[in-house]
Amino acid sequence: MIKDWLASYNPVNKDDATQALREIMQEVALAGLYRKGFFERAAFYGETALRIFYGLDRFSEDLDFSLLEVDPDFSINTYIPAIINEFEALGMHVSIKEKQKAVKTNIDSAFLKSETIWRELVLEGVVPQQGLGQTASIKIKLEVDTMPPTGFDTEEKLLL
Repeated sequence: MIKDWLASYNPVNKDDATQALREIMQEVALAGLYRKGFFERAAFYGETALRIFYGLDRFSEDLDFSLLEVDPDFSINTYIPAIINEFEALGMHVSIKEKQKAVKTNIDSAFLKSETIWRELVLEGVVPQQGLGQTASIKIKLEVDTMPPTGFDTEEKLLL
């Protein structure tokens, strides 16, 4: 499945392939969050949301979210197992660690990192000669604003 998904991006070099894998990882993480009910409590926003849902020709490595209601005790840790399970269902291994902060802020953060050796998933022929090395070092930051601004509107969108 990953091979076909990657091939749909038509990567022409290692950088293209790495970018495509990052986007695939973002979408897999979103699916895991969705299955755990995260979007009943939060909204997805920012450049990545605009690219995925509206085709904005910009790229951001972060996945930005805002809770729908203030919750200073929110922790992304509740949703980490669902994200990991989503990746494991595809044969991909990731690690996610909540960012430990010295000073408490309104943003709860975690870092998603690929642990899979991509060559195990992506067979030759998808990526031109350069291919991917042992591991494409892909990191994605997840940020959740626990003190959302007042008066914002949301809309529901489904990514298939």
